[in-house]
Amino acid sequence: MALQLNRRERIGLAAAVLILLTVGMIELVISPLADRIRRLDRTLAAETDALAEMQRLKARYDRLRSEAASQKERMGRRQAGFTLFSFLDSAAGEAQLKDRIAYMKPSTDPVKDTPYRLSRVEMKIQDVSLPELVAFLHRVETAPEAMTVKRLSITQTGKEEKWIEAVLQVETFEL
Repeated sequence: MALQLNRRERIGLAAAVLILLTVGMIELVISPLADRIRRLDRTLAAETDALAEMQRLKARYDRLRSEAASQKERMGRRQAGFTLFSFLDSAAGEAQLKDRIAYMKPSTDPVKDTPYRLSRVEMKIQDVSLPELVAFLHRVETAPEAMTVKRLSITQTGKEEKWIEAVLQVETFEL
């Protein structure tokens, strides 16, 4: 029971079969392949971003690790029995500011999950000139004992412009 088709019908049937094969090829092969390529491109972009973030974090970790080793080395060079309060007291004596210290308030806080504690001293210096204060601050900041001036408040006192009052907070880590 073979179909007897004329030329026009055979061409139409061939075109329909060709269109069906093309649509089938697109739907069954090309479209899933294109979807897979798009998914792989998105995955590659996400993985590239993750790698860049990991590299940034590694660089930060290496920098922090280096700084920690440097600070640990500086702390190791301290004399036995070092305290921030006594250091600031002697530094003020060397800078000839001891008689102008209004108060010194020491405090310590343990640092969680470490053997260290944060030692802090708040001190108020009255009737000091700016060059004297700068010399004292330089002495504190450049000391090999690794401490930092965390907060500094300066106000002008008296009628003369050369006198100031400073309240500063100095911090360091101690074992």
